[in-house]
Amino acid sequence: MNTSDDPPRRRRIRADDDGSAQLASLVDEGRALMHNVAADSSAYRLDDSVAALRERFVALQDALAEVADVVGMRSERAVRAADGYVRDNPWGAVAQAAALGFALGWIVGGRR
Repeated sequence: MNTSDDPPRRRRIRADDDGSAQLASLVDEGRALMHNVAADSSAYRLDDSVAALRERFVALQDALAEVADVVGMRSERAVRAADGYVRDNPWGAVAQAAALGFALGWIVGGRR
């Protein structure tokens, strides 16, 4: 935890980190920074603090863009694999889709 004498810690944001945890950490650090600035305005220079937060947001945005690219590539591979399976096993795919539809209908519909 930061005291009014310690500057906020900087952590490098990596694409393999959980994006929501990174965002929560960034918000917590921003809140702590605002609290410290309000408590003792001589401890931080506001311009430097805002610039540091802006850098963190840019880094987070870049990391989330990298994660989105990875997810896009993985989903594209999954779509190609599913397409290949359906082309190789058309009747099996139809039977699986029918079974899934029946199961979902039974779960959602239920008996009243």
